[in-house]
Amino acid sequence: MSLPICGWKNVPNTQDEKCKCGSWKSHWENTTKKEWPEQCCVEDCEESAADGAHVQHNEVTGEKIVPMCAAHNNASNKDEMCFKDGTVCCSAEY
Repeated sequence: MSLPICGWKNVPNTQDEKCKCGSWKSHWENTTKKEWPEQCCVEDCEESAADGAHVQHNEVTGEKIVPMCAAHNNASNKDEMCFKDGTVCCSAEY
């Protein structure tokens, strides 16, 4: 199943959620078996992917983790985002 490109929102109040992997970046790498990308996954953003961000979509079950810059990770959960084509996400559950 391919994921929607647009319509993603940040999940609020996740800053205190911890992962047994040590970080959400490590969780993403361990789960996807991919190398951490250099850039944020948000369309038209060229900033460094600094965080494993919690996101959600009304057509996708559960919270997901994606590589994101600090600014987009801290954006309002009311703001919808579009992801770059080929963005890989993983479940926030561990």
